[in-house]
Amino acid sequence: MVGPLCERLRLMFFGNLHQTWSEFVLTDLGIFKHEAIAFDAASRAFQARGEVDAYLALHACRQALDEGRDLEGLLQSAARCPNRNPWIEQRQAKLLLRLGQAGERAQDWPRAEQAYALSRYPGGAPPAHARVRTHGALGRCHGLGAGGRGNPRER
Repeated sequence: MVGPLCERLRLMFFGNLHQTWSEFVLTDLGIFKHEAIAFDAASRAFQARGEVDAYLALHACRQALDEGRDLEGLLQSAARCPNRNPWIEQRQAKLLLRLGQAGERAQDWPRAEQAYALSRYPGGAPPAHARVRTHGALGRCHGLGAGGRGNPRER
């Protein structure tokens, strides 16, 4: 009970789960010095409780992915985190991209295709070659080559 509450408070204080309470204490004691930055309400990472909940749910999915858990369950959990916070949406998109990559590594082509279809990660949107690999593995290569006109060697 105390552990999840402390994780939530640490996330709300630091804006991430990488920094530890030790860093907080060392900063409070004056051993660590950080640049003072003024934050207005719009620049805060979280505006509502639901955003903190979404972040923690995505973080749990990412940890489960790193532990090698079931792709289908993780994909469903990651896709069920609707949010209007652009920062959290980007984290969700990146997780979905990683789930697609994990699906490819496991040769779970339907899950990889589904994850890639859901991911909106900018700059990491499933590259064309990843879509071609998943479609090819699923036997759906028709119309993928030469701008959708089929294989140019067959013309």
